[in-house]
Amino acid sequence: MGLGVTIIKKEFAGLWLTPGNGECDVAAAGMMKRVGRDLGNTGAWSQSYMLVKRSLLIRRSDADVLKGPADFTGKKIVVTPTSTAHIDAEERYQPLGSIIIPVVPSQDEIVNQLLSHGVDAFGEGNVSNEYLAQKYVDGNGHRLLALADIHTMDQPETLRFAVRATDKRLLHRLNEFIAERQT
Repeated sequence: MGLGVTIIKKEFAGLWLTPGNGECDVAAAGMMKRVGRDLGNTGAWSQSYMLVKRSLLIRRSDADVLKGPADFTGKKIVVTPTSTAHIDAEERYQPLGSIIIPVVPSQDEIVNQLLSHGVDAFGEGNVSNEYLAQKYVDGNGHRLLALADIHTMDQPETLRFAVRATDKRLLHRLNEFIAERQT
C-alpha cells in the first residue's frame, strides 16, 4: 500500500489544530477535549483512550512536607503552557500563592531544575510523572523523585487524539483500535 508514518514534532499550544489545518493526520500528545479546543469542520476528536489524574512531581526528599495544595504556597511549579496541567495549576495552586511557570524546554531540563532546587514541582498527568519518577534514580537504584497531590479535576481528564476528518475512515479505524485495547 505504500503507507508509512512520519513523526512531526510541534509545540503543545494549538497542537489539536494541526490535523484540521492539513498539517498531519493525527495529533497525539496527551490532549483533552476542552472548551476552546475546537477542531473546526476538518478535525475531530477520537474517543477517549485514557483517564488521567493530575499530579506534581517533586523531590523525594520533600515528600513528607509537600503533600497537598496548601503545602505549595510560595513554591515554583512548572507546567506545559496551555496544557491541562497549566489550567489545573492556575485553578488549584496559584490562588494559594504558588508561582506557576509555564515553560518546559524538555522534561529532562525540568527534572534537572527540580533536582538542583531551581523549581519545586512539575505539574503533569500521573502517568507521565510516574514514568519520570521511575526513570531518575540514584547510584543504588533509589528513586530521586516522587508524586504528590494526585487528584482528578472537576471535569475528568480523558485523553484523546485530534484527527483529520476529511476521510471518516481514519477516525473510525482509530476508534476501533482504541476500543479493542480497552476491553
